[in-house]
Amino acid sequence: MRQQLGFGSIFYESMRSGSLIVAHQALQRRGKDVAVIVSVEDYELLKAIEDKADLEMIRKIKEEGGDDVLWDDLKKELKL
Repeated sequence: MRQQLGFGSIFYESMRSGSLIVAHQALQRRGKDVAVIVSVEDYELLKAIEDKADLEMIRKIKEEGGDDVLWDDLKKELKL
């Protein structure tokens, strides 16, 4: 079972001790994970992975070709 901590207790302990006491901590609301605290290194790695996936998707879309679609036309088609 996960330990349920609020932001205040995590950051209080971090400031009091001078170092972060958890590497990864899931924060919950009503028993469901709503946020995760991770190290800066893990955050940077996740950003790099996401950037790489975005670039691969852009390359794939460009390779497929096709006609450009105007945003206003797409909104009408999707009834947005």
